[in-house]
Amino acid sequence: MDLRRRRLIYSSFFLVFFIMAPLLVAFALGYRWDWSEQQIVKVGAVYIKSYPADAQIYKDDKLQRQRTPDQLINIQPGDNTITVVKENYQSWSKTLEVKPGQTTFIENILLFRNDLAPQKLTTDVQGWLLADDLTKVLLLAGSGRLQQLDANEQRLTDRGQLPPGSLLQAWSADLQGLLFQWQEEWYWQDLSSGQRVNLNELAGLATTKAAFGSHSRQLFLLTGSSLRRLNLNDQSQIIVARQVTDFVSDGQELDLLTSAGNLQRLTVDGQSLADTNFELPASADLLELRSSWLLVRHLQDIWLLRDGQLSQKVTAQGYDWRQDKLLLFNSYESWLFDLKEQALTLIDRSSLEQSLVAWHPSLSYYARRQDGQLQLVELDNRGQKQHVIGVTTANLTNYAFDAKGEKLFFLQDDQLNYIQLQ
Repeated sequence: MDLRRRRLIYSSFFLVFFIMAPLLVAFALGYRWDWSEQQIVKVGAVYIKSYPADAQIYKDDKLQRQRTPDQLINIQPGDNTITVVKENYQSWSKTLEVKPGQTTFIENILLFRNDLAPQKLTTDVQGWLLADDLTKVLLLAGSGRLQQLDANEQRLTDRGQLPPGSLLQAWSADLQGLLFQWQEEWYWQDLSSGQRVNLNELAGLATTKAAFGSHSRQLFLLTGSSLRRLNLNDQSQIIVARQVTDFVSDGQELDLLTSAGNLQRLTVDGQSLADTNFELPASADLLELRSSWLLVRHLQDIWLLRDGQLSQKVTAQGYDWRQDKLLLFNSYESWLFDLKEQALTLIDRSSLEQSLVAWHPSLSYYARRQDGQLQLVELDNRGQKQHVIGVTTANLTNYAFDAKGEKLFFLQDDQLNYIQLQ
């Protein structure tokens, strides 16, 4: 091979290198040629995670080789329809915008079963209370019989007897103590031994409100305008505050509303923590206390106070509080208040009336009764929200999820049923 030919070959190699190198670098950086737009674009990615996992992924109706959880790469920017499919489950689909050079995350996909037929557990249920961790349900029959439902195994266990016509009020965190009312008087009952105490008789005055303290045998009673702390181990009692019109307890601390409209915070041992200059109207009701947050109802509004200072007001009929997310609702609107961010967001507004709005334990869905049905509504407002129909709601009075959100328990008339959602 002569010198001229060798130089031509070397020059060709250098020319190809200088042409291909930038193209390879651009490819590695995510740039592609868009044939429809006839221009170079930077692609994105989509990360998809579902529960249950191992579901098929479709992009724009084309089956992908990946299964959840996984990432789709080299996605053209713009709107892309992602569909997640698993046998015996309802499919999930949403059109999402993929941005150049960015990964779009879809990590809270819940797939619900196709078969949502209700199954009967028991009848003659007149009331219930839920354990804080949602693993147990205390059921009251019309006869006064108490039963405890294990939500994981759907197993019923006898927990004693109450007078027929009793009203359940509170269940202690250790599941051993019960507060209830009967014939307008307050009672406490030990669910292990069956010991029962008439709190009105023990206090010597009519009790208008009662709550558990730090354990199942420590109680706080509002008698007249005095707040009493009662120890059932020795039946001792002391007055911890006077001129009190309402109170709430989280088991560690108490918030009191005085007759002057002022708020005061105490430990369950009676130590004063803080007073506030914030005044509440005389018609206000204290709803719930958790850490530094207090919920108050006044007329049609729910007020959110932090450390005695007003943070937010929302026109709401009810609420559901899970972790640091507060779901508030009225007949036509649902609101999310993030306690960490102290941010209030309207998540849904409908022309159809709704009620019984509550969190799904995943906090990525919430449930509501609307248009004669109990619906599960997706919180993610990107694209079209997913709606799952759980049950028709004729004569439905209450419902609750188990701790994992895999089962839905509901009362219809006096019958307790459940649906296996996942």
